[in-house]
Amino acid sequence: MIKKWLILFFVLSSFFVGCSSYISRYYFESDNSDQNPNQVFKETTFGRYNHSYEDNSIKLYMGLGPTAFGFQLENKLETPLCIIWDSAKVLLDYERIYQISNRMENISNEYVEINWLNKKDTIFCSILNKTKTKMVYSADSGFVAIGKSFQYNFSDVGLKNYKDRFIEINWQFLRNKIVFSLINISKLNYTISKDEGKIFINSQKEYYLSHIDREQELLKLPDSSDLSFSKISLLLQLQKADSLFKIKPTILLPKSTLTDELIPLTNYILPYTNNNYFDLDFSTRGFKDCKLLLIFPIKINDKVFKYSFPFKIKDYQILMKG
Repeated sequence: MIKKWLILFFVLSSFFVGCSSYISRYYFESDNSDQNPNQVFKETTFGRYNHSYEDNSIKLYMGLGPTAFGFQLENKLETPLCIIWDSAKVLLDYERIYQISNRMENISNEYVEINWLNKKDTIFCSILNKTKTKMVYSADSGFVAIGKSFQYNFSDVGLKNYKDRFIEINWQFLRNKIVFSLINISKLNYTISKDEGKIFINSQKEYYLSHIDREQELLKLPDSSDLSFSKISLLLQLQKADSLFKIKPTILLPKSTLTDELIPLTNYILPYTNNNYFDLDFSTRGFKDCKLLLIFPIKINDKVFKYSFPFKIKDYQILMKG
C-alpha cells in the first residue's frame, strides 16, 4: 500500500512540475548619468516603492516591475495638475536582447577550431575537435571538453534548442563537431556585440502605457448635500477640458495624493513568464544592464512637463509561479 502511495506521489509531483510556469523578477536601479543636475531622482525605500523623485511641484515614489510600474504621486502645488496618459510610454534600448555566448570569438589551437560566421539573418558557430580524444559536452551547463586538457565554456545558460517569435536556435552534436545556428526569424534589424556575446533586435522600441485606477472616469455628480459634492463638481469641470484624449487624464487636486499602476497597452515590456525554465532564463538574461526610459507627462497650468526617468536592469531571478 505504501509503495502505491509513493508511486502516486511521484506521478502527481511530475505532473504538477511539468504544468508549472515560471516568472521572472527584475531588479532595477535608477540611471542618472544623463539626468538634469537640478533633478533629484534616487533609490529609496518607502513601502512597496524603491525609487523616489521630488521637485517644487511633485513628490513621486515608484516601484518597477515587468508587468506594471507602481507609483504614488503627491501634488505639492496650490493648483490642480493632471497626468496625460496618452503620452505616457517606456522607451527600451532594444525589443529583445539575447545572450548567445560568453564571447563570440574564433579560436584555433591544438585541441579545437572554433569559427563564428554571420550571414544575412543567420549566425553560425562550429566547434571542430582536432584531436583523437572524444569531445564531450554538457547541454545543461553549456561547456565543451576534450579530455582533461581543454574545456570551452560556450554559454552559462546551456546548449539547447530554443524558439520564440524573434529567433530560432538549433544545435547539431556530431562525433567530432558541434554546430550552432541562430536564425533571425523576425527579419527585424539586429546588431551583434561579439565581446558581450549578445544579439540586439529592433532598437528603440516604444511601449505606450495606460493605468489601472479608472475611478475618475466613472464620476457622477452627487446630491449637493453630499460631502464630496464640491470635490467631484470641480473634477468634472476640469475633465471637460480633457475630452479629446483617448485615455482620460487623471487629475490631482491641490495637496492631494494618488496611488496607481502604469501598465503597457499591449503585451509585456520584458520577457516575463514561460512554462519552460530554460526558455525564460535564456530570454531574460540578455536584458541585464539594458536601459529603459520612462516618460511620465504631467500637465501643470496648461503646460505639459514630460518627466523622464532612466533605469537600468541590474539583475533578475527566475521563480516558479504559483
